[in-house]
Amino acid sequence: MKEYQIVIITAIISFIIYLILWVIKDIITYTHPSKLSKIIIRFINDPRDPVEIRLIINQFLRYDDWKRITAKDRLERMFKNKMKNIEKEKAERWKQIKAVTFCISLKDMIYALKRALSNSFKEEIKGSDDKEFLISKTYLEDALKKINKKELEKELKSYSTIYNNHEKARLWILKDEKIPLGIKGNISDYKQELTSQELAVITSLWEPKIDFEATWNKEQALKRFLNEYPPRSWTDEELNEMFDKIILFLDYPHEKTKNKMFSQLAIGLSNYKTSSDELLELLNEINRKLDKKEFNKIRARLNNMM
Repeated sequence: MKEYQIVIITAIISFIIYLILWVIKDIITYTHPSKLSKIIIRFINDPRDPVEIRLIINQFLRYDDWKRITAKDRLERMFKNKMKNIEKEKAERWKQIKAVTFCISLKDMIYALKRALSNSFKEEIKGSDDKEFLISKTYLEDALKKINKKELEKELKSYSTIYNNHEKARLWILKDEKIPLGIKGNISDYKQELTSQELAVITSLWEPKIDFEATWNKEQALKRFLNEYPPRSWTDEELNEMFDKIILFLDYPHEKTKNKMFSQLAIGLSNYKTSSDELLELLNEINRKLDKKEFNKIRARLNNMM
């Protein structure tokens, strides 16, 4: 191949490459920005650091072309993935809480407290291995020293009064996370009878809830302890609405709080330890400031403008 032919071929290839780049830059970016954005983000990993996420938020706010759409698509993907992770975290937390929740009849508790008070907690703590106790033996011995006998007597009197009117009454107990167990596995699987000392510690330190008519199941009992119901999965429609509200507040932020909100969103979408709490707090704050009826009106108006 002659030299002039090589030059011509090189020029043609360069022109074709330039033409492709020009088509992408000046035609596709304006005629099909959404499609271009979806293609681009397939090859981009989502950042985990708040600083990098803040750059994407800035990109969304700064531009009004395909770069803005790309930033929005990336934020939406990060948001929905984060919410799915929060769902898993909540489900796992609920599972762990249920595993340390149990109930005992009020009658049995009254009997145990009377027995514990009658011998001033001097009944021998049997067993050489912590696995033989629901509560860690070491913790149990220390906790018994801290029990206020007069307060426990008041508790016993109160339980006795309740029992006279509600013989079926039960006590639901949610173990404090800081209190070590002497067993492995779920409390609900523990089949041994609790000692009077253990029950004295439980009623003194764990703040049981009284089920007067013995009608609660575990989830109903946990509602009283935690003021929340079992976690559920968000629908796609709910996630879309939540993200639309975030976008609305990005576009029209409150001047006094916008920097805090932008930082909170960046942390909420990151892999920081407190990220889930930050994102849920941000969503709650947005919902407080924007009721559903007002939001639907704004969203409809914006959709008509697009």
